[in-house]
Amino acid sequence: ALEELELWNDRYKSVHAFSGGMRKRVEIAKILIQRPKIAIVDEPTAQIDVVGKHRIWNMLRDLRDEGSTILLATNELYEADVLSDRVAIMHKGKLLVCDEPKKLKDSIPGGDVVEITLEKDAPEKMLNELREIPRIVNVLAVKPNYLKIYLNQAEEVLPKITEFFVKMRVQVRSIRMSEPSLDDVFAHYTGLTIEEAQRE
Repeated sequence: ALEELELWNDRYKSVHAFSGGMRKRVEIAKILIQRPKIAIVDEPTAQIDVVGKHRIWNMLRDLRDEGSTILLATNELYEADVLSDRVAIMHKGKLLVCDEPKKLKDSIPGGDVVEITLEKDAPEKMLNELREIPRIVNVLAVKPNYLKIYLNQAEEVLPKITEFFVKMRVQVRSIRMSEPSLDDVFAHYTGLTIEEAQRE
């Protein structure tokens, strides 16, 4: 386990001298050595580089495939999505929803997501007018000039959205369609983006 986590050369050093990322790897190593039936893992890839994250993810998957139950606490919803059989969304100590990742994403009203970046900030009045376009379920301002629009039948509604911004004389810097993510699930159940929730 120490070699896999690139800790072998540091095996005689005090953990107190380790960086935050190295301490996380030590925690994972302890779990891998013990191979417990139930493992509680708290933010396993915090302060870990991208390559290290994928290595740890694969190790946790292997542990799960051996029959261990892993309770994973993480603020990275993408990590929860790729690792978990079931995901619980919590906010301010309350359990809001728990289900399989795909079912959670499918539960969001408006099966399509359109992400739009504007040249200038969008005032609340503009967002409210945008919400009135038929088949738009919700509009979330992730940033003042970056919007996520949840809607049905995006192919039909997208021209109306572009016409709206032309009419409002607001230049669109970029526009793309995406599938709902667990970030969208969190926003749906809390009414907040991840960034807003972290500031509370």
